[in-house]
Amino acid sequence: MPDDRTPDARAVDYILGRIVDDGWVAYLLGAGTQVWRLLTEAHCARSGEDPDEYRRSLWAACRPIRVRPSEAE
Repeated sequence: MPDDRTPDARAVDYILGRIVDDGWVAYLLGAGTQVWRLLTEAHCARSGEDPDEYRRSLWAACRPIRVRPSEAE
């Protein structure tokens, strides 16, 4: 199935997905960062969602970690 999103939309969706899926990325690029604000703003501009609601629901799915478990050993 072809992906009809623009390259910038694919990039925004990819990074937001990585923030949700990877706790280390969430720690570095998540809530409270300029990256988080800009990415969620871009997503909401495209989707029409309320940015504050979207940020709350997306951050609820994140599990930020400060260090990777393999680095702590």
